[in-house]
Amino acid sequence: MLVYVLVEHQSRPDAYMPLRMYRCVGRVLDAQARQQRRKRLPVVVPVVLHHGAGGWTAPRRLSDLFDWDQETRALLAPYVPDFELLIDDLVRVPELELLAREGAPIGRLTVWVLRAVRVGFDPALIGCWAQELDRAAEGDRGAILHILQCLGSADEGEAVIDALRQAPLSERMQEVVMGYHKKWLGLEEGMQQGNAAGPRRDPPEAAAAPFPPGAKAIERRVLAASLEDLDRWTERVLFADSLDDVLR
Repeated sequence: MLVYVLVEHQSRPDAYMPLRMYRCVGRVLDAQARQQRRKRLPVVVPVVLHHGAGGWTAPRRLSDLFDWDQETRALLAPYVPDFELLIDDLVRVPELELLAREGAPIGRLTVWVLRAVRVGFDPALIGCWAQELDRAAEGDRGAILHILQCLGSADEGEAVIDALRQAPLSERMQEVVMGYHKKWLGLEEGMQQGNAAGPRRDPPEAAAAPFPPGAKAIERRVLAASLEDLDRWTERVLFADSLDDVLR
């Protein structure tokens, strides 16, 4: 048995969300009909992950969009497509319930961050979320970086990062959070001071300072790197165990 869970992320309600998901479900079923030799199609479950501050207020059923009265609806409903969206309305879910959800720590941590940047968080539970961060870091470290980037891109994310900095994190994760916090502050300061001047590079003396004597090839590679390369290497510094891991 094949079941699709079709997830759409929304930061605000959309009055035509059932119609959008209906189109997406249709595309999934069309693709399966072309690719599969069996006659039966998979079940497709449409899910909306929503973290708008006011909660989900838009229609949940496709039939709620139709222009019909109750009599016509009762007559024609059996013959027209219809389904209800499964809405995971994060701002209406208590933090304790998020902590109790089954699944990987990175999943619980992700939905908490999405919720926290909209409606805040309970300071009394920050230690629990710090433990989730430590557990998640044992798996996909890249996912942790994405979470920190999500916090860094939201105005409300600074309070969350500050709280995590003060939480009882493992030494390794404390270094990661502190490192990202410093990078974030540096980027903000640079954008405030140097936007008009455009991108610039550090002088060769500063760029070469971290490298051991004789590492001319690495120095040349860094000085010749594009801004995209420098951004990518800066992100890797948070988790890399060696210089080779950063520049790979």
